[in-house]
Amino acid sequence: MEIRLILQILYRRRALIATVLGAFLFLVVMVTLLAPKSYVSTAKISIENPDKQSVLISALGLSSTVLGGRVDDDLSMDTDIELTMVKPLVARLISDLDIRDSGGELMNPDDLVDAGFKNKLKGEPTLNIKQYNDSALVSIEVSAETPQRAAIIANTMAMMYIEDRIAGTRMDYREVAEYLEQVMETTRDDYYKKLALSKEFKQKTGSLNVTTDADNLIASIVELERVQASSEREISNFRSIINSATSELARTDRMWESSEELGANDVTSKLRGRMVELSEEIAKRSVSITENHPEYKDLATQMDSVRAMISSEPELTTSRKYYTLNPAYERYYSSIAENLLSLKGALATLGKTKDQIAAYKKRLMEMPGLQMEDSKLRMELDVNSSLYSRALEYSIKLGLGEAVSVSKIRLVEPATPPRKHSFPRKGINLILGMIFGGFMALCAAFAYDYADDSIVGSDGLRRRQGGAYLGAIPCDGMLESAKANAFGLPPGSITLEAFRSLRDSLEHRAGGGKTPAMVSVTSDKTGSGTSTVAAGLARAVAEKYGNTVLVEADFRSQSMAAGASGLSDILAGRAVISDCARTGAAEGLVVITAGAAPQEIGKTLDSEAFASFVQELRASYRHVVMDCAPVGMYNDALACARRSEAVVFVARTLSTTGPSAEVCMERLAASSAGALCTVLNADGYSIPIRRVPAILRSGIKSLPKRIRQAFGR
Repeated sequence: MEIRLILQILYRRRALIATVLGAFLFLVVMVTLLAPKSYVSTAKISIENPDKQSVLISALGLSSTVLGGRVDDDLSMDTDIELTMVKPLVARLISDLDIRDSGGELMNPDDLVDAGFKNKLKGEPTLNIKQYNDSALVSIEVSAETPQRAAIIANTMAMMYIEDRIAGTRMDYREVAEYLEQVMETTRDDYYKKLALSKEFKQKTGSLNVTTDADNLIASIVELERVQASSEREISNFRSIINSATSELARTDRMWESSEELGANDVTSKLRGRMVELSEEIAKRSVSITENHPEYKDLATQMDSVRAMISSEPELTTSRKYYTLNPAYERYYSSIAENLLSLKGALATLGKTKDQIAAYKKRLMEMPGLQMEDSKLRMELDVNSSLYSRALEYSIKLGLGEAVSVSKIRLVEPATPPRKHSFPRKGINLILGMIFGGFMALCAAFAYDYADDSIVGSDGLRRRQGGAYLGAIPCDGMLESAKANAFGLPPGSITLEAFRSLRDSLEHRAGGGKTPAMVSVTSDKTGSGTSTVAAGLARAVAEKYGNTVLVEADFRSQSMAAGASGLSDILAGRAVISDCARTGAAEGLVVITAGAAPQEIGKTLDSEAFASFVQELRASYRHVVMDCAPVGMYNDALACARRSEAVVFVARTLSTTGPSAEVCMERLAASSAGALCTVLNADGYSIPIRRVPAILRSGIKSLPKRIRQAFGR
């Protein structure tokens, strides 16, 4: 909406705006003068949640459910007060201080807390508890009929609130302490159970430390594999020596086939000597090592091998067939016997070593499962021990946290009796009354303007179909009050210039550059300014052309000189035109009044006498202007319109409605063949307050139609 249109609406509805604003200011002034005085006193309390408490609770994994929702940082102070403290504390406050309402009954807590303007008007106390922005400071504001009463209520409420808050804090810490004791007891019992399981596991596995045993097994396997590799190398060496010596003996046998049988060699004696040496070595080692030790087992294996060789001695000798004929032969034979003995001992040692490696590897494959079970038991023991230590630490610190929390709940500023009353405030009330009154007045003006379907301004009349717009006649106090209509206007009047502009527009619309010989002026209803426009138009035409007659054809609402002979006398034959013609205000202007109203006005204007009267006027005067009755109410204007070259429909600002204007112009267009024109009267007129209810009712009735038009339905 353009600013120009807004200003036009405000100007048109200035009377409504002034009335609404005045009524609202009057109401504010009366409330300010009659309302009882109230005094406000405030007590301030500091309530801080210590960081240590929050840290302890978050570290233990507690939630607001465990602590009843009191130490949750996300909970606002207002919600805490409203939901858990205000109602019981206020009920106790009302009972202790005997706080009563205006009727003498004990007040309801809901009526006391944040009651606001209603309690102030009644002179009853009010209580408001709020938290300052992002701080731990809580204010308790009390409004009462006396300063002392307000201070007493505020201080009493503050002390009750502090006591309740301290009791709640102690309860919170007591709940935490009980929870810690339960955690410690549960953790201790679980620790003992896990410790018993660990002991049972060690007894079952025969190992104090599974990881150390696994490392020892790996080292033993590596050492045995080294011994195995050494034994395999010795076995290969022994076999090579035996093969070489056997080849040499075969060659020597061919040379000494005929030799004498030699006596038994000393192989047996050497084996027996070796057996004695092994026995002595085993006796020495048995002092420092056990029978399961790899070295002891190796010596025992050699001992068994020597004993087996002694029992099979005939196979190792030459069966008493060989004789010592040459030292080389004896050397080869001794080498075979010695290496064969060593070969059997190495093979026995290799077998024992492989068996031990297989046993160790089998036990090593079982170690991951044992290690996992051992690690699980150790981890559970460590977790229980750590949790118990932390719970014990928190339990020790809890007493200090409780003391700190209680010390931070205190009265910072007690309430004192105020010196001045806080309500009503005359200056502020007047300013607020002007602001809200102005706002309501503007809302009423715009709503009223929207509900009003009357024609407003020239644009509203231009949009109506059925007639050509000629111009607007401004609102003039002289025209509203003077019975002489346009005749009494001074020569330089703006309104008179508007009538002259109206005359020129009519000449342009009628064609030919001349004013039509006969013009009928009508409207939708009485009071629209038909006579004013007709008189002004007749005066403007007479000033330019002269020889113009103004005929008052409205018998129903006569605005010119009453009681004199006029049109009714001429039509009845009691007078002629010259007898009734009076000189007008302008030169060349003649006025014929309506005269006494006939009994049947409609028949009178449709009669042959009226037709003859119009023909005589046309013959006697150059221009005829007819002031007709409202076409929206009567059919009188249609009789005049049928005999006119032009018909002027007058629409009054804020009086003529759009639908009514359209209906009237349709009727005139159907009855007259001449030019149909429209004129806006009283442009800039402000509607009186007495018409507000009627216009509102009309606007409400036309609202559905407007909605359909807005949505194109």
